[in-house]
Amino acid sequence: MQLFQKWLPIPVTTLADIVVMGCNQNQNTSFTVKNAGAAALNGFEVWVRSHPDADYMKIASIAADYTSPSGFLIAVKDVNGAAISPVTLASAAEFVMTMDTRGIESVKLRASCGTSTILNVYGNVGGDI
Repeated sequence: MQLFQKWLPIPVTTLADIVVMGCNQNQNTSFTVKNAGAAALNGFEVWVRSHPDADYMKIASIAADYTSPSGFLIAVKDVNGAAISPVTLASAAEFVMTMDTRGIESVKLRASCGTSTILNVYGNVGGDI
């Protein structure tokens, strides 16, 4: 099991890498993301790659990718268990994203904000789905 925590400022309007986490092809990877800043996000993307020498592939970027997940994304839920899209994550809002990362070397999360905000990101790798 791997746990981490990061506090990162999001630059103005530009998608920026907020986390790159190796999953070592484990079956289950989850992230908890909380918008601890004052501004809502205006973009959130999930990228994966299968090998350290491979390019990253974007698997989620629009609201429907998160509210009706498929493929590598299993579920994206708010603290009450309801489906949520992090694309426009409000200030003080939080979500948990669960992924099937069998065959995936690493996951990259990217986010943007109209001004700036702080995201608390916690990740967990390992275990069965």
